[in-house]
Amino acid sequence: MPGFGMKLQDREGSISETLFTFDKQTCYPVRMKEVGYSIDSPEEKIFIDQRYYDLDFNLNIEDTVCFNTSTASLMGFEIIDMQPF
Repeated sequence: MPGFGMKLQDREGSISETLFTFDKQTCYPVRMKEVGYSIDSPEEKIFIDQRYYDLDFNLNIEDTVCFNTSTASLMGFEIIDMQPF
């Protein structure tokens, strides 16, 4: 199965190593494994191992279903218009 991994370290010395695995036919994620620890105490690790089943993206939405996308429906949020350089 195809996948990719990454290792990230922040300024405080926290490290996370993550491995993502994808299904070859659908290209959907099927598993994510992560190990997290601190440089100060590498023996104290946090492990995450998740498997994903029956993921379905880009669902077909019926034509009769309507979504309110007006700016009036965005109460409590600040709208910031960003333009490319």
